[in-house]
Amino acid sequence: SVKVRLLPEDDDDDVSKTIAACETLVAAGAGRVCVHGRTRKQNKQLAGAADWGKMSRLKEALVGVPVIANGGVSCRGDALRLASLGFDGVMSSEALLDNPALFSDEAHPSRRDLCREYLDLARDTDTLLNNARAHAFKMLHGSLSAFPDVRDDLARHVRSIDDIAALVDTLDTVLDPHRVFDLKGSSTDDDPDFDPRFSWYWRHRNKPPCLESQSLFQFQRQSQSQTNARDLTSTVAAAAAAAAAAA
Repeated sequence: SVKVRLLPEDDDDDVSKTIAACETLVAAGAGRVCVHGRTRKQNKQLAGAADWGKMSRLKEALVGVPVIANGGVSCRGDALRLASLGFDGVMSSEALLDNPALFSDEAHPSRRDLCREYLDLARDTDTLLNNARAHAFKMLHGSLSAFPDVRDDLARHVRSIDDIAALVDTLDTVLDPHRVFDLKGSSTDDDPDFDPRFSWYWRHRNKPPCLESQSLFQFQRQSQSQTNARDLTSTVAAAAAAAAAAA
């Protein structure tokens, strides 16, 4: 199998170079093709929208070859729409790192609950701390943006997976017990209260116009004004000690 991005074309509406390249790959033995609907230069802040139209034209051109769609899959609804266009499969990457339950057709757990579930698996599989930390950063993006002290602790001070779990407990029990900055789902179809400002996937992407005038940190200041002064380090240490005692 091969995975490709769209090739730059002389005409913005053209996709012939990408089709020709994929036909060459198939002739060389590739049994399936995964196409990402952006060019190589469309990345991070410059990502822009994936071109599903060009992806569909590639699918039509590669007769008899399974084609997997990738790019712009932000929620389960996007995956279903791509499947309806005739693709043989759908791949997501960044959106799944943000919400591992992306493809679920059941009620989505919150990001913090997903993070806890992931940390349990990480313990059982001896996952490296840096890998676990990286995944936690993505799932906890909204909470960490609202509480930079916790973000700094996750970046600099945790020494074990249990320490990461203790930070999640601190968010739930001390800093944000009403889960104002937690997140469920990946769209309002998944959860009516879905807010892309709290989503790692949407950090470089355009927000819906109704949200552009609102600042995450306005909510942060309101929340922090209701929270007593705290020593975060000692709070985390106490939570970790309680977790160790319970074990």
